Amino acid sequence: MAVIYFRKDGWVKSVLGQAIAGASVYVCYQPADTAWVPPLPQIPLYSDVNGVGILAQPVITDGQGHYDYYAIAGLYTEVIVNGGKVQQVYKDQMVGTPVIAVNTPAIIASGFPGTFQVLQVPYSITSADITNGFASIPVAWPIIWPDNNYALTSGISSLLNVNKDFVVGVAHSITGSGFTLVVRLADAIPLIQGQSDLVASTNATNLISLTTALTALYQVTLYYGPSRTSALDTGKTWTPTIAWTDPSGNVLTASGTSPTVMLGPASGGNTGSYGVNWLQAYSIPMFVLGGTTIFVTGTYVGGAFPVNVSMRIVEMPNNSTIYTPGDTLIVNAVSIHN
Repeated sequence: MAVIYFRKDGWVKSVLGQAIAGASVYVCYQPADTAWVPPLPQIPLYSDVNGVGILAQPVITDGQGHYDYYAIAGLYTEVIVNGGKVQQVYKDQMVGTPVIAVNTPAIIASGFPGTFQVLQVPYSITSADITNGFASIPVAWPIIWPDNNYALTSGISSLLNVNKDFVVGVAHSITGSGFTLVVRLADAIPLIQGQSDLVASTNATNLISLTTALTALYQVTLYYGPSRTSALDTGKTWTPTIAWTDPSGNVLTASGTSPTVMLGPASGGNTGSYGVNWLQAYSIPMFVLGGTTIFVTGTYVGGAFPVNVSMRIVEMPNNSTIYTPGDTLIVNAVSIHN
């Protein structure tokens, strides 16, 4: 979209109404520093409607005290200087009209009220961020505002969990160029796992010992059975036992004889369904007190014989996200100039 330039005319007169020729007129962004000559920051001025001719500041009044210039639509401060001294400061001088002032880059750069910027910035999480528990994300506006007099809202879209979009952060170091968004990386609950995989073991006794980090739901999954079909194993069994502490402090046991959870034996032999076909599989949820230990042990009856055993202890999924270096966050930011 083409940039639109608007003409502004004015007259400098004395308190008696007499035209003042040769006065200097400066046009500045708001807020302007008018304690000095020349005042700052000054906006670009042009001598024609197309913005071809650059008009240097100050603009000097003619014999009638008249001055004119072209500029992008916006609210500016005009400073009148006469005899090397600031004579008058006129704030909120409208150039153009809000109706036809559009959200072009040039108008945004002028800080025109109501102009806005929207952006998305990807950020890659670092190891230091994870260690610190937060990330400081620098955000630069595509177009530099003339000041920090704008309303800002920002947030985070996490590609790790689309159901947790727009987690509000805290903005710091807000300038016309941008700001820093500080985002807390929520403490993640790790996927804690105990594991045991034994093949044809005759020593499957102490299998897993896992100390829980939190009071939570854990899943114990077991698969076991004889690794052979042999008359040498007739009358022999192997049975696991699970021991844990519930959130009330009760020590509970699941075994082949427990009244709570019955774990059947792996039975050896070579008749009927004994041997490799006598396998067992269980998946048991357990509510466990944090800081206590889940034990899984095994017991042979009638003598040791080779068994295949595979077991897992897993903390059940929770709503926290496990961040790793290189994961991407997306900063969503909107600013509207006042």
